Amino acid sequence: MTVDSNGGAVKEEHLGKVISPALINNQKGYRDSGRSPAGVVIATAANGIHIKAGQSQPSPEFPEGRGILFSVLPIELDSPSDVYQSYKSPSSSIGTDISAGTVLFAESAPFVGNKVELKKDGGFIPLPDKYSPLDSDTLVIEINPPKEKADEIVFENKFGGKVYVVRHGGDTSIVAAVYKPVMGIGRFDGSIYIGQSRVRANHHGVIDISVVPKSDKPFVNGQDMRGGFQIVPSLHAMAQEMLIARTSTQWMVVGPLSVTDEYIDGRPPLFEGYIKPGFKVECKIDNGLWEALPEMYGRRDTGLSPQDLQAYFNAKGEKREVVSGVTHIRILLHN
Repeated sequence: MTVDSNGGAVKEEHLGKVISPALINNQKGYRDSGRSPAGVVIATAANGIHIKAGQSQPSPEFPEGRGILFSVLPIELDSPSDVYQSYKSPSSSIGTDISAGTVLFAESAPFVGNKVELKKDGGFIPLPDKYSPLDSDTLVIEINPPKEKADEIVFENKFGGKVYVVRHGGDTSIVAAVYKPVMGIGRFDGSIYIGQSRVRANHHGVIDISVVPKSDKPFVNGQDMRGGFQIVPSLHAMAQEMLIARTSTQWMVVGPLSVTDEYIDGRPPLFEGYIKPGFKVECKIDNGLWEALPEMYGRRDTGLSPQDLQAYFNAKGEKREVVSGVTHIRILLHN
């Protein structure tokens, strides 16, 4: 059940059914889950929702500990394969009959940081520490939009570029800096479930963006149907397994404006509280007008470069001269 709280009023709407309950929790959450608070949604995506129930003990490999999680999955991932690394614990996942990229995994999705409670004795209580789901439990996600309304988030796609929020009325505030721009397109799983030029996922350490249309399968007649790129915060990018984000073109790295500022990992508006799967994404090419991101598939290390974009428009029969490539990216904070 999803509860949408708005000004004190509670609205209930049937979204779908549970077709397989979670029976345990997953004590081996991804690294960034160790930095997230418990009792809240820590990841929201077109192909799943992660909820954190507790924190594991520190270890040499994970000195901060790992998140103890359970997940809510769309029908397409009720029996996940090894391809989807985030969902390798089926027994800790609540399978639904809801399609990926729709309702609970799009316009009715929670925001990162939204509270999760357990219905008990006619009321609601916070999730118990290290909570493990039972098939008789009823869980409630409070979908609370951000208190400070905003219209869009803009990224200047260059080294040292500004990241700023545009609020109602046009007021802007700078919230981060671009440490490394994005230049390429990669084979990101899940990109097929949301549609071209849309947010696929948001968690405390990532914004994942799709550049491909919806597809039922990652491969069709031998063609890779996946495509997208990611925006990650600087602390998460420094993890050993994230070396690829620092060296490959498919990742933008963003961070605090000053070396004395706190890290932006897990903080609004980029990595908590503002972004949902399905939100529209646009770009400027050569500082021009806002337009959809180019439709590209598979791995293209220079997909957003002037050369590749020139070839892309030539193949479409569009008479355009590309000089600088993608200069800006923005996320519109609505479906």
